[in-house]
Amino acid sequence: MKKKGIIFSIVGIFIIIRNSMINKERSYNAIRESERVNAINRTMFHWISNHVDEAFFEEYFRKRRISKIAIYGTASLGELFFYYVKNSGVEIAYLMDKAISDTGYFQEIPLFGLDYEGEIPEVDAIIVTPVYYFDEIKNDLEARKIKAKKILSIERIVSV
Repeated sequence: MKKKGIIFSIVGIFIIIRNSMINKERSYNAIRESERVNAINRTMFHWISNHVDEAFFEEYFRKRRISKIAIYGTASLGELFFYYVKNSGVEIAYLMDKAISDTGYFQEIPLFGLDYEGEIPEVDAIIVTPVYYFDEIKNDLEARKIKAKKILSIERIVSV
């Protein structure tokens, strides 16, 4: 009888510890998701409050002697940025995203996954649009030796 009681106690303690760890992980993930959404909202706030438009980007890049860019990130901010820049005097050499497993084209612009092994054109700057993951993405791009003179966050650009 005592053995069963001890075993049930140990199992009960294990279940409590495991549930506590699961709840901590869920809380961590919820906080991280909240921070990610806040970073996107902050970027959009700056975009709107600074009256960012095609001319803003064209001037920003001209002043910094950036004429050929790549866009990293194909979600909402990346797509929005693409449409703002595509008709400016800035050349979009390619689009890149970690979620893409193969190569392709988006409106005649080459599209590469981060794991692409072939030749990727050199650019003056890569503009990273997943703002919450900027440091991680920058490290990935530098580790892969992607040819770019600068790696910039869209959040920083629209916050000027």
